[in-house]
Amino acid sequence: MSIAAGKGRDDWFSSVSLHATKKRDIRVKDDDEKFAALEQDGDYDAAFESEAIAPMIKALETKMAEIIGTVADDTLISTDRTFADRYVGEVAIGNFMNDTLVARSGSFPGGKVDFALFNATGLSRGVDKGPLSFTEWFNVMPYADAVEVATISGAQIRDILNSNAKRLLRPEEIAGTDLGGFVSRGFLQFASGIRYKIALGGSAGKATATDITLNGTPVEEVLDMSFSMAFNSYIALGAFSEAWNGKPIAGGVAGELTGYDVRVLPFDRTGLIYRNEIIAAIREMGTISNATGVVMDGRVSVL
Repeated sequence: MSIAAGKGRDDWFSSVSLHATKKRDIRVKDDDEKFAALEQDGDYDAAFESEAIAPMIKALETKMAEIIGTVADDTLISTDRTFADRYVGEVAIGNFMNDTLVARSGSFPGGKVDFALFNATGLSRGVDKGPLSFTEWFNVMPYADAVEVATISGAQIRDILNSNAKRLLRPEEIAGTDLGGFVSRGFLQFASGIRYKIALGGSAGKATATDITLNGTPVEEVLDMSFSMAFNSYIALGAFSEAWNGKPIAGGVAGELTGYDVRVLPFDRTGLIYRNEIIAAIREMGTISNATGVVMDGRVSVL
């Protein structure tokens, strides 16, 4: 891991990777000159693996199999539906997550937040009708994003939404795109207090956010008002591969369009994990359903 000291939120780490000290290849026989350079059974502590590591893995397997709730109807939040929706507009599972976090934020150290967001690429799967295990929700949110709360003005929210409009997977691009993979443009989903429309224009560069309301008030009336917005840490840190750091938007967006740099915002690091908060809420609500927030309510529409 390469870490740059003293740079704060600006390019604070550059790379993380694993390097094998020895590679294993059981096809190589012990009389082969390559044998000594390959990993063999005696190269690691087998006793420690069986006495310490194996019990931890067993405990984790038990935890992952635990049932945390029930999915009443997967029509809007199945994997197929999630993949079809997440990059092109509103997605029900993102609505559920963001609205649930806002509702749960009343217990946060800094108090209730006005809004929440999450990136579309972070919605890795949907869920099936029936009992919901810890593993199944972990697969929806496999990344251990923390919750970071920004103090943000109405004008800054407007600018973020305008940047988001340029990141949408446009209708003419859908047929040639693998919707099950990463479309790394940084398209964001928001809680219900933020409502807007995306006017596509003739190209990504001309796409804009229109008819923006914040908790029911036109954004033009609250440009100078401060709000609180819960970010997942991937976005709060600039999402380097998805250009919420002032760099050009990638993922096939033409025109070298500069992304909004969210790192300029003042953040309160709550120490909470986004996924843990959602799982705790699911345990409390018992059933994931329309009544508990699985909705498509038109909070974003594409013109």
